[in-house]
Amino acid sequence: MMLSAYTTRVRRAIAAASRPNGSSRIAELAAYLLAFGALICAEPAAAQFIQQDAKLVGTYSGTPSQGVSVALSADGTTAIIGGPGDDNDIGAAWVFTQSGGAWTQQTKLVGSGYSGIPQQGVSVAVSGDGTTAIVGGDRDDNGVGAAWVFTQSGGTWTQQGSKRVGNGYSGAFLPNQGTQRSSFSPGR
Repeated sequence: MMLSAYTTRVRRAIAAASRPNGSSRIAELAAYLLAFGALICAEPAAAQFIQQDAKLVGTYSGTPSQGVSVALSADGTTAIIGGPGDDNDIGAAWVFTQSGGAWTQQTKLVGSGYSGIPQQGVSVAVSGDGTTAIVGGDRDDNGVGAAWVFTQSGGTWTQQGSKRVGNGYSGAFLPNQGTQRSSFSPGR
């Protein structure tokens, strides 16, 4: 049955339930049952997604596996796309910015100081305002993993310090740092 038909029945049942007579309790129960039925039978509105532009593919080397991880700034104007297979598994993250409905590649981020084949870009995160990015590489240093932090100023992205590596792990299994995906807001 259509949702509008249920709505009509619910309204009638509620009106009947509000009348001061002996059957108002039954009518009230019927109103609740009809309302419950309307909720169960209601179909959610179909989401309408429209592709804004051509697919985003950054300049790459080899088989980059772009899109393994993605992050979008809160204002929707900066996208970070990870590709851990770029340049024989060194990996990278590509920064795209949107203006006037068109997306363009701003830069390709590759952190320095890596060890082995880090697979940078296996995870990425971007700040709400799109000016800070974290790029994770879970295979750095034979599986210890690391993360690289980049900030943007005036359209130029710069690595902030050396790679970030936690300490204190123990046991036979390597921690694979740099695999978590999250969003963050610096200063909040």
